[in-house]
Amino acid sequence: MENVREHIIEAAAEKMRAVGIKSISVDDICRQLGISKKTFYVYFETKDELIRALLRRHESGIEEAVHKQAEGKTVLELMLGFMTLANCVKDVRKDPPLLYDLQKYYPQLFNEHTARVREISIRLLQYYLRKGQEEGFFRSDLDIDKTARVVAYIHHEMVNNLPQVKDEEKEVFVDHAKYAVDILMRGIISDEGKHEVKNRVEKHS
Repeated sequence: MENVREHIIEAAAEKMRAVGIKSISVDDICRQLGISKKTFYVYFETKDELIRALLRRHESGIEEAVHKQAEGKTVLELMLGFMTLANCVKDVRKDPPLLYDLQKYYPQLFNEHTARVREISIRLLQYYLRKGQEEGFFRSDLDIDKTARVVAYIHHEMVNNLPQVKDEEKEVFVDHAKYAVDILMRGIISDEGKHEVKNRVEKHS
């Protein structure tokens, strides 16, 4: 039974990522999977419940993906990667159809999703900030909770504001974002950590 439920979520996710939520009906999903609506409603009472399950599935994969990407790396290596803003300043033209529809037609689900993702980000940051303290890379007097929330807020603002930035202003936006991250990093890295960063940069320059 769990396999059927997962198949429904996967089919819905594929369609909604491509064309959004609004234009996809329960009938469309059932037709694609070759199941009856009666079978669908065994697993999901409403379309909203399916969307919520889809979002939770996405959220649960975030932490796993981040830890997998960070596996075997020191906090120094992770922070150098973060400072390049590789994941923060992608050349995004607009939100994916799924998120656009979610925000427009399902604002409550969108707000719940955004809040959960932010809490996941904060939890991940807290973990890596503590790890960095243990490695001597971050200041020992750092307030982990406050720092994690500030970093999460800055990241959230950059990611969510970039799609609305005009093309001719993107370069300035990215430059300011990099500057903000540079200031932030200098404020939380220990003297030993700054020395490590300097050596790494000089080594690769």
